[in-house]
Amino acid sequence: MVTETLQADDEQACALAAEQAKEPRDQIRSYIAAHAPKSEVDRITDYLLLNLRGLSAYARLGDTQKKLNDCARTAGPPLKESLLVGHLERDRTLDPLIISVLRELQGLTTR
Repeated sequence: MVTETLQADDEQACALAAEQAKEPRDQIRSYIAAHAPKSEVDRITDYLLLNLRGLSAYARLGDTQKKLNDCARTAGPPLKESLLVGHLERDRTLDPLIISVLRELQGLTTR
């Protein structure tokens, strides 16, 4: 509903919707920042928000729960891999070579 209101002709409604959207967006970004490589936080946040808004839009259009679940399953693995690599980078006990190999594997799966 907030996404739809952001497109409204009413400036006051748009401003209120933008304010309502800020806190959840910031919470998502903070979570991602705690789990992803710093250089990837904005990209991953955008990816997640784009997918959430897209799923929400298609749900409002009446798509089936099965279709929405299938789309979410498709979008999930790249997100999981990005967060896994970020988590591993923060683990100081892992060898940097292992981390670089994981990064390369991540790149191969997202191409």
